[in-house]
Amino acid sequence: MRTLTLPNQNPQFAATASVNKSLEAVSATIQRGFETLVTWQQRATARRKLAEIEPRLMIDAGINEDVVARETAKPFWRA
Repeated sequence: MRTLTLPNQNPQFAATASVNKSLEAVSATIQRGFETLVTWQQRATARRKLAEIEPRLMIDAGINEDVVARETAKPFWRA
């Protein structure tokens, strides 16, 4: 007669579950890292474009030159 082993009692299943959890954690970390890189790229692009706006257009848009100078001086990693 054969004995039935439940998945949570099988040591191989426990090891597989542990590996899966580790892979999920690594995957989540990589995803967050990628999202951070995308955010940084968007900030850098937006600040570069903001720096290129002509002063007369800033006035028309109601944007203060001091605000533009402060924003464009920030590094890309700072919000």
